[in-house]
Amino acid sequence: MNEIIPEINKRLIEFRKKMKLSQQEIADTAQISRAYITQVETGRVNPSFKLLHKILLNYNLSINWLLSGKGEMIVSDNSIINEMTEEHYKLVKKLLEFDIKKQSKLINGFIDIIETD
Repeated sequence: MNEIIPEINKRLIEFRKKMKLSQQEIADTAQISRAYITQVETGRVNPSFKLLHKILLNYNLSINWLLSGKGEMIVSDNSIINEMTEEHYKLVKKLLEFDIKKQSKLINGFIDIIETD
């Protein structure tokens, strides 16, 4: 069984209420059942890749804010999300679980790799 992502259900509720969306509207956007949205919001299940992907794309929800609670809730451009796979989401989630020092090391290492190519 997968571990529930801490606080993601509360952030999804906060997002939905701020945007004045019903559970049904979110479900329709993601092409899933309203009952599933209820399960996610109550913390019984983690949101699926499909649900996250649809919400991030359609509402410009920040993946950083959703997974960590940091930064702005809504971003102006989420076009990169369209190219993300489930594996990318897992990697971003893992990165956000590290403390800031480890995050910086990984990000700097990534930048070094990009700049040497």
